[in-house]
Amino acid sequence: MSPSRTGDSLNAMTHGAARFAIPRADAGLDRCTTIAPGAWTKTLDNVYHLPIDSHLCVQTDQGNLADLTLTHIPSAAEQYLEFDFTTWRAG
Repeated sequence: MSPSRTGDSLNAMTHGAARFAIPRADAGLDRCTTIAPGAWTKTLDNVYHLPIDSHLCVQTDQGNLADLTLTHIPSAAEQYLEFDFTTWRAG
C-alpha cells in the first residue's frame, strides 16, 4: 500500500490486488472477516479524518487479512501514518 500524493488516501500498489475496507464499529474481533465482498476498495479516501484507534482492514490478493489499528493520523505538520497490525491467513 502507498499514500496518495496528498497523503489523505491509501492506495493499493499499482500491480497489486490488495483491497481496503473500514469495518463496522460493533464488529468486534471478527471485524475484517464480516465485511461484505462489495465493500472492499483499492483506494481508501479521507484517512486524515479517521480518529486514533480506528480500524482498517486489508485483504491481499491471496485472501489473507490484516487488521490495522491507527496510532498516528497524518497532519500538515506530521505527514505520516502509523498503525499496529495483526495479520492472518484466510480460511
